[in-house]
Amino acid sequence: MPEFKFQVGARFKHFWLNLETLKARDFYITLAGWGISFLLVLLPLELWFNLNFLFYVLHVYFWFRLIEALHTKLRPPCELLVGLFFLFYHLEAAVLHSAYASSSFFRFAVSTPGPFLQFTHILFLSALILFFSLVLAENSKKTKGVLVLYAVLAFIGIQTEDFFHLFILQVILFILLLRRTTWLESLTKVECWIYLVAVFFLFRHFSGLNPFQGIESSEVAEAKFWYGLPRFLYLLFKIYLLAVLVKIPIVLVYNFASLSR
Repeated sequence: MPEFKFQVGARFKHFWLNLETLKARDFYITLAGWGISFLLVLLPLELWFNLNFLFYVLHVYFWFRLIEALHTKLRPPCELLVGLFFLFYHLEAAVLHSAYASSSFFRFAVSTPGPFLQFTHILFLSALILFFSLVLAENSKKTKGVLVLYAVLAFIGIQTEDFFHLFILQVILFILLLRRTTWLESLTKVECWIYLVAVFFLFRHFSGLNPFQGIESSEVAEAKFWYGLPRFLYLLFKIYLLAVLVKIPIVLVYNFASLSR
């Protein structure tokens, strides 16, 4: 059981020490491979031969390598990853608002934004996927299997438009994400209370952030890229915050209620 009121400093110190010992060359090569393969997967390249399957295989390979390297060698604190996701999704929401607003003259379809917005959109999407993949890895024993499972759920979520099917998917995600909150079990009692309040306000704010309000996928060109994937990431993180809100009281009761008697 935790003996100190705060252990977050020790977690961040451990992460910083790991960061200093990271082999930069190998890491940057893997990061570059992952970023380039992600770009190749998302961009609608017009080639005389189809390389999409090869791009997907290449991306999955570098994705696994990058997550394994960051998970095993850095062990980033989950609260840091949650904070980074929260921050970067605000930036992504601003990009989406700009993309949708720039096409307000189109009645039936949102036109494809310019190259700068496309590049920025890809950059933020890649960061968001990286942060949440690390959250899953930090709370899983079988990292690759969990990543594949959530990739399949993401594929389903991107394709799903029916309200009922989307609701069922969110229920499934909530049940699964409750199991990816084991990092909360190492918090002290004071940290649990602080995080409970903080995550409550994060959840309220993030729920009101929804950049897809009033937008239908049928109105958006390249809908999977500009609507489906960012919407799934939005729902995924909102549900994860809800799972954290449910899990913290359980941790408080299970870890600390007996000690206060």
